[in-house]
Amino acid sequence: MNRFLKTTLPLLVCVPAISILHANYAPPLMQVTQKALAGEASAQCNLGVSHMEVARSPKDWAEAVKLFRKAAEQGNVQAQNNLGLACYLGQGIKKNHSEAAKWFRKSAEQGHRLAQFSYGVMFLNGEGVPQNNAEAVKWIRKSANQGVAEAQTMMGLFCKTGVELPQSDSGAFRWFRKSALQGNRIAQFCVGNCYFMGEGVKKNISEGAKWYRKSADQGFPPAEAFLGMCYKGGYGVPQDYSEAAKWLRKGADKGEIPAQLALGNLYQYGNGVPKNPKEAVKWYHKAAEQGDPVAQNNLAGCYEEGQGVFRSPSKAAKFYRMSADQGEISGQVNLGRCYAAGFGVKMNRVEAYAMWKLAEPQDPEIKKLIEIISKKMTQEEIAEGNNRAKQIREDRKARRNREPELR
Repeated sequence: MNRFLKTTLPLLVCVPAISILHANYAPPLMQVTQKALAGEASAQCNLGVSHMEVARSPKDWAEAVKLFRKAAEQGNVQAQNNLGLACYLGQGIKKNHSEAAKWFRKSAEQGHRLAQFSYGVMFLNGEGVPQNNAEAVKWIRKSANQGVAEAQTMMGLFCKTGVELPQSDSGAFRWFRKSALQGNRIAQFCVGNCYFMGEGVKKNISEGAKWYRKSADQGFPPAEAFLGMCYKGGYGVPQDYSEAAKWLRKGADKGEIPAQLALGNLYQYGNGVPKNPKEAVKWYHKAAEQGDPVAQNNLAGCYEEGQGVFRSPSKAAKFYRMSADQGEISGQVNLGRCYAAGFGVKMNRVEAYAMWKLAEPQDPEIKKLIEIISKKMTQEEIAEGNNRAKQIREDRKARRNREPELR
């Protein structure tokens, strides 16, 4: 599954739509207050919103919730939605997801488009209701059909990943585009990815870069990272290392692994920024600590060569191993070198042979290394190396199968 899907879905499903608190009301506050005291549901709801907008203490929030409840019990759709959100967030009332789901459902059943989205998200997360993807899709689709951008983005992700829907890149693109045209920054990023990869739409990297820019201009970290890489490689935009460094730093500062890796590369070679090995190591280290195998390999190289850090064979071997354990070709090749030469680890030709056998199917040039080391090994050692490589492949496959799916 594409990395951007793993990035964007949690951003959408973490909490219900926050913007639903605000109601549109025009009457003067005194008039609203009088009507609320007279029991008019819409006035009670609007007065509750006014309390929340100026809330400075728990008492203000509690008063708002009290008014929302009065209106909600009379069937006011906006008040039901607002009460659901208050229960969900624990504002003015003890946090209670079951109670939140109850009020979101009442509002959603009356057609409130944001309550439909929030109720669907609760099914997706299993908060206040049993986790149920089918119910999540049902309610989020209702919301999306009423034009809620977040719901449209979610529908695109459902189509993309095949959650309760036939997997469809073209269907995903249509939903993403609907949301992106409303200015949703996550959807804009997704549209950019569709164009860049040619998924659901004809491949057009210039169009992809354009949508990455729209999303990045709104501060979406993955888009900042991807736009920076576009400028770094000249993909869909003129190559511009300075512009690349600008956008990569924005993403890197927010923890985006690809941005940290690419920014480290710019500092290592002095592209768009002054050459600075220490700064390169800093960014490689940040990405490596987040588990990126390429960054781990690059960081290991810095320790091996003593670039930006004190030379350390043991640390080089450590990070090569971390990279190799994730199946990174360079990491496997370099860890094999360490074992072959006894660099940072005890010399072990069997391990070196196994590492290179793992990388060989992906890089035919490694066959030469295998031929060289094989001449120094017995037939028993070669057989052991082949068995070791086979066991590592099986272990990795089993580990991947144990990883939980996104859906």
